[in-house]
Amino acid sequence: MENPSNTIRNDRIKVVTEIHGVLKEIALNPVSVTRRARRTA
Repeated sequence: MENPSNTIRNDRIKVVTEIHGVLKEIALNPVSVTRRARRTA
């Protein structure tokens, strides 16, 4: 069985990298990101 704190840390890293990618995408191409967000919302 995995160490719970280790899994939590990995999940946090995963979330942070996802947010980073999204922010980078917004910075590079805000129009397409807002359009996609409006479509999913």
